[in-house]
Amino acid sequence: MSAKLPPNVRLQVKSAVYERADEFRYAERNRVENNAFLNDLVKDPEIGLRISEFIPREKVRTYIKDGILNAYSKQRQAVLLCADPTVIAHQACGQNVEHIETTTIKSSKVHLFRREDNDYLVLVEGNVLKWETALRKALEFIARSPGLPPENHKVHLALNLASTGAPLTESDRKAIARALDFIGVNVIFLYTTDPGLY
Repeated sequence: MSAKLPPNVRLQVKSAVYERADEFRYAERNRVENNAFLNDLVKDPEIGLRISEFIPREKVRTYIKDGILNAYSKQRQAVLLCADPTVIAHQACGQNVEHIETTTIKSSKVHLFRREDNDYLVLVEGNVLKWETALRKALEFIARSPGLPPENHKVHLALNLASTGAPLTESDRKAIARALDFIGVNVIFLYTTDPGLY
């Protein structure tokens, strides 16, 4: 779809959507609020009406949502997850760690550390809405890595989860942490409103 817009128009529209999304704090709103915001973008002369000059009107909403806002959300998540993984790993296990390697599995970074006690820590970056996917990637990494788990040592897991949507309620956060704790996985939550450790 994006090929149908001239490059300069595509860039102008994208820039306008990103600016409006930042002002609206799109990454921190719930679905109902974001749906209303999207409807406003479709009617906006600089955005939806401009796009409709090049593609059919009935496809404008999908273009904005799938072609621009999804990329916006991914970019904001990437900003959150750019924190030093060594600091996150130390926070997750409560001891000093030595970074061994970083790999990417389907766009998620997976970090391997050696802890002070000579056990290992696998830290996976992901999205809070898809925490199960982040957990699966950690397990896939261990299964594919020769020498893991090492003899006489354990491999510990931690998830570094970014929330680019409405912040989780305290009860949701506790439920996820409790479920992961049951299988021995630590979790760190990062939010767009305050990209610190929780």
